[in-house]
Amino acid sequence: PEISPTHPLRVLIAGAGVGGLALANSLSQLPHMDVTVLEKTDEFKRFGGPIQLASNALEILKEMDEGIYNQIDAKFTKTGDKENGIKDGIRNEWYAKFDLGTPATDRGLPYTGVIERPELQEIYLKAIPEGVVRNGDG
Repeated sequence: PEISPTHPLRVLIAGAGVGGLALANSLSQLPHMDVTVLEKTDEFKRFGGPIQLASNALEILKEMDEGIYNQIDAKFTKTGDKENGIKDGIRNEWYAKFDLGTPATDRGLPYTGVIERPELQEIYLKAIPEGVVRNGDG
């Protein structure tokens, strides 16, 4: 049968990490989709540290859902507009430096930066319709 309101496309996503939640959010906005995310943990807890999102990844997130992107941007710490590189933590000299700003600016992309993983998950969890994410045994 063709995909329709009476015969929706059923999509099962394994895991409610950032990728699974981003996919579930996008698919849930499409007509005739029945999306389910199975997450093995019994409940969500604030776990994990910062996650870096590069300029190209941010642009994809923006294209997927500008409202979500704006929420991410509000909690985001930009690092692409700062001096970036590798130091050993003892001496104050750079082993290597890398320019994250110029490539983003040249391509009209947002700057690379970081967001706390739990904050990012929470943004997606609030956006996804109730009942899509199933914790525990699903």
